[in-house]
Amino acid sequence: MKIFKKLLVAGGAASIAFTACSIVDEYDQELVDRYEQAVQDEKDSVKQAEQDRKDSIANLDSATCPETFTDTRDENVYDIVRIYDPEVDSKARCWFKQNLKYDAKDDSRCLDDDKKNCKVYGRLYLGSAIKKGVCPEGTRVSTSEDWEHLLKVVDPDENSSYILKNAEEWIAGGSASKATDKYGFSAVPGGFYDDDEEEYTEEFHNDGHWWVYSKDSFKYVRMSADDNLYEFRTIDAYNSEGIGLSVRCVLESNHSIEADTSSSEGDKSSSSEGDGEVKSSSSEGSSDTESSSSEEVDPEDVIVPQNDVSIDGVSQKGPFIKGTTVSVYELDNGRNLSPKGTAFPTEITTDDGKFKLSNLKLKSQFVYLVAEGYYRNEVTGKGSVAPITLRAVSDLTKMKTINVNLLTHLEFFRAEYLVVNKGMRVSKAKIQADKEIFKNFFIDATEFKAAEKLSVVGSSDEDAALLALSVIFQGDFTEAQLTDVINTFKDEIKDQEKGEWKNDSLKTVLADWVANAEFKDHFKSIRDNVEGWGLGKPGNFEKYLTNFWLTMYEMDPCTSASEGKITWTENKYSKNKKESKTRFVCKSGNWELATDLEKDTEGWTSGKDGQVKNGKVNTDSVYVYDGAAWRKGNVLDSTLGIGACYTKANRDLKKSATDGEWYICDMDSAKWVNTHNLNSYFAKFTPDDKLSFFNTAITDVANDTMIDPRDGHVYRTVMIKFFNAALLHDDSLVWMAENLNYEPKPTDKAYGQSWCYGDLDYNCEIAGRLYSWVGAMNMDAKYFETEVTENLESHQGICPDGWVIPHDGYLAAFEEISENGGEIKTNFTGAWKTADNSYGFSAIPSGYRSASGGTYSDAGSTFTMWTTLNEMAEAETFNVYDAKVNEAIDVSKHIGAAVRCVKLPTP
Repeated sequence: MKIFKKLLVAGGAASIAFTACSIVDEYDQELVDRYEQAVQDEKDSVKQAEQDRKDSIANLDSATCPETFTDTRDENVYDIVRIYDPEVDSKARCWFKQNLKYDAKDDSRCLDDDKKNCKVYGRLYLGSAIKKGVCPEGTRVSTSEDWEHLLKVVDPDENSSYILKNAEEWIAGGSASKATDKYGFSAVPGGFYDDDEEEYTEEFHNDGHWWVYSKDSFKYVRMSADDNLYEFRTIDAYNSEGIGLSVRCVLESNHSIEADTSSSEGDKSSSSEGDGEVKSSSSEGSSDTESSSSEEVDPEDVIVPQNDVSIDGVSQKGPFIKGTTVSVYELDNGRNLSPKGTAFPTEITTDDGKFKLSNLKLKSQFVYLVAEGYYRNEVTGKGSVAPITLRAVSDLTKMKTINVNLLTHLEFFRAEYLVVNKGMRVSKAKIQADKEIFKNFFIDATEFKAAEKLSVVGSSDEDAALLALSVIFQGDFTEAQLTDVINTFKDEIKDQEKGEWKNDSLKTVLADWVANAEFKDHFKSIRDNVEGWGLGKPGNFEKYLTNFWLTMYEMDPCTSASEGKITWTENKYSKNKKESKTRFVCKSGNWELATDLEKDTEGWTSGKDGQVKNGKVNTDSVYVYDGAAWRKGNVLDSTLGIGACYTKANRDLKKSATDGEWYICDMDSAKWVNTHNLNSYFAKFTPDDKLSFFNTAITDVANDTMIDPRDGHVYRTVMIKFFNAALLHDDSLVWMAENLNYEPKPTDKAYGQSWCYGDLDYNCEIAGRLYSWVGAMNMDAKYFETEVTENLESHQGICPDGWVIPHDGYLAAFEEISENGGEIKTNFTGAWKTADNSYGFSAIPSGYRSASGGTYSDAGSTFTMWTTLNEMAEAETFNVYDAKVNEAIDVSKHIGAAVRCVKLPTP
């Protein structure tokens, strides 16, 4: 009808023009002008009608193409864009809206070898991949005919590409500034790869290249941001092997559409009728069903719903959030899981995962649902940073509310295998799959309801089991890692005789995370996160999590009969295996990580004051019987030949039989302190060779002590009260009253970034260690030259859990001290010229290590301590000198300075 309408309109314009010429003698010029204006108006009308026609084509619904296409090889989901104009062709072409992302191994690359680029621009494929047919089954690499059809439909008169471009990804200028993506084609500038030179395009935001292939004919389409032209170029078969370009796939089966000749609205209605034609196999199936309606109907056969159907439910990992797409497909019957016909999509409009589709005209009661979007993470309590896809399959004769969750997703793939390879019907396959999946995590699902009826916020046992399953898979994985684990699980169980997951290594990784979460009391935070959604109070999911890791660890539950028992796991894959020296202790019905003291002294009886023994598990560790209990000692207790330092030996001065040095027992730090190198700094001998050491004033006191669980080191602590000028109220901070003396382990980022003054171990025993700024912050070496700006007020660094490196704002605690800083200087005899230590901070003149050369300086006259404040290659230290204090200096991050940890303030 459109063609005829255009001819009539054109003819009308010509008639008006002829009439105007024939009557010019009879009417005045004004009338002629009016007729000419009418002619122009008619031309404008024709032009507008043509533009409306183009717009209507661009905005036609996608009923004749599926909304999405899932590549079953890697579970990547592609949006589909429909290109159709009845005046160009009676067939629509269904294009992938994104560049192909399938990993063709050696035949493909990510731009700049960066996987992040693959997510945005797809992969670049060599000609060898194109030859092999890199697009998924049912699709093809776009051909010359596909591109010619595209260009005729979207831009028949001009050779411009800006209407096909994604405006966000092209560099500014040129056609990029005009990019409209009018037809939803969303072309992105993926650049290219030259395999011979092993290099990528220099400015990939400037160019896009797509393979055009048919019958060993290699061409490509190029779009550039410098102009608005697209062009075809030809590559010979030999050279094609060395060039990597993007790929757009096109669905193999073009969808016939009967052109409507009436109007734009007619086009849309005609498209709907065309869709009905596409489902010819469905129609035939329906006829068969109707003709046999008088016979007994097998419950797995198609039963055509008599009325329009409504489907609702929730999509959950945690709940999917606003913007999630949920699509419903029909299945042929209950004997296979092959979707047919078109998708019925809807979008979730709230953050509770709820969706609803109404008035669906279905020809089968069996449906397949796909949810793709972002979700609320039950472990972190935050929204996901990337989308995931979950599936479900169900029978509408049994339920109209269908939830999509992790179990329905895993169930789908196992059930599909059972249906296709074992001849099992869908309903029975689903039941068996659910039981098998849960059994892999030691959950008995015999009495559980169908997977699509479960909810992670439900209060029943089976709901709690679903939440536990979601937590186990989530762990602390990113969305990409989560998808990998899900895919690994579904692929590894689907063809097993009993659906058994035999990947004990990966299964143990999950168990290790769950066990650690329980030890750190993260189960509570997970429950708080879920209840915080305000959607329900979950059941006892914790019991399933505990049982999972205990079973993987081959451990029994903690009961009153096993109270105080120390044990370990024999699971050879676990990071907590026996060889790791990790042990567990049963306390009040729960297993906890045993401390070094608990596992090393298990079964020991009372000893004698000062008795020394090596640990049972950590055999290098030393323990001292002091008072009425065993406590952690240090190596000097067993190697000096003078016995242990213990409470009743406090202030004892003894000469070591092994090195000839003098040591004093300091019970404030519970250790022998060497006097070598320190006589002029921290102590001095009296004329009769008696050592006056730690001769403190009454004000030199610590409020409390803390134990570093990493090495058992005991530190004195002090609370310093001050007026917070920024917040206009009194405040307080708890500081370590000693320099940190933790030696970083090989697993710490600070490993190799700490030293003892003069490279003498005993100086660490007295004055703690000196750390580079990167060592103090426990960060990667790249931060020697890079500024850190985030979380500076609560950065743990190399401090124990619950303690942080001081921010420069914490130094407000020292604002009221005198110029010479005597209030925070230790008043050990000989340490400082002027000191009363009324604050109890006990600053020791421990010196520093130079940034280059590894030389040590200023012990006895300077205390230098790191803060978190930093710029590129420098960071701020807080410094105390003999005559002054409170001097903040920016120094190289490479110098070695002391660390004083601050207890993380309570918000």
